[in-house]
Amino acid sequence: MGYNMELSRTMWRVIFAGVLRDGDLLEMVKEVRALRAEGPIASPNGLVDMTGLSEIILTFETLSSIGTEARGYSLHDKIKIAVITNSPAQFGYARMFQTLLNHGQIDLQVFYEDELAALGWLSK
Repeated sequence: MGYNMELSRTMWRVIFAGVLRDGDLLEMVKEVRALRAEGPIASPNGLVDMTGLSEIILTFETLSSIGTEARGYSLHDKIKIAVITNSPAQFGYARMFQTLLNHGQIDLQVFYEDELAALGWLSK
């Protein structure tokens, strides 16, 4: 599995490719946490692109622990995260995480094969 993280003035973007496993997702979360600890990111809003994944091997426990940890964050600004998927499995995992996240300051929306709609939502 691999992922690429890009930062710009308008948003951050994570692009996944290959097989996504628990350890990979936890590593990405750790990297995002470290970036936020270094100081404010130009934009708190971000896009997660899952369309390059060939397989997802994640446990409920990992998704739940990330959601639980995130619910403990007190944020200065509301954060919008758009997740782009292109398979029913990707969509299902993204929706499960959306439900587990349940944070009043984090608005996560899942988009099926529609990057333009995701970017439009992020820009509002």
